[in-house]
Amino acid sequence: MRTIADAVGVRTSSLYHHFPSKEDLLYAISLDVTRDFIAAHALALTGPAPAAQRLADLVRGHITYFAVHRLQQGVSRRELRELNDAHVEEVLGYERDYQRRVEGFLREAIAAGEFALPDARVGALALLDMVNGIGAWYREDGPLSVGELADLYVTLALALADSRG
Repeated sequence: MRTIADAVGVRTSSLYHHFPSKEDLLYAISLDVTRDFIAAHALALTGPAPAAQRLADLVRGHITYFAVHRLQQGVSRRELRELNDAHVEEVLGYERDYQRRVEGFLREAIAAGEFALPDARVGALALLDMVNGIGAWYREDGPLSVGELADLYVTLALALADSRG
């Protein structure tokens, strides 16, 4: 709590004015980086654009969001076990819904002949593992900008989606 208070320039006790407990604060962080992210980025899966463009938009948005919000995402992942069962289930429910939406998108693109993945479920899991992992290693002062990293991940995702096995 002290680190959070220092980061926002308030005393630790002031945080409790907005959040009655540490669990409430962690829940708010987890919900924001899960629910709000999904609400903003899952829309890329819909619409009239070709599947490749929708996948590119999804991956680019995902990478950019996770690079910019990697601290919040890291806290959410590390501290999820500290939430009560109902809060954990809510956060994980959003994640499962997102996974189902990505899988459904891939399944439809495969059926339409736009992608050649052998398995939509495994493809969705692999894609999400790939894009979710950047928070663990990406640094703004590294060799790639967020935009360059997003472009590289788009190239990788499109190559995987067009895999002919």
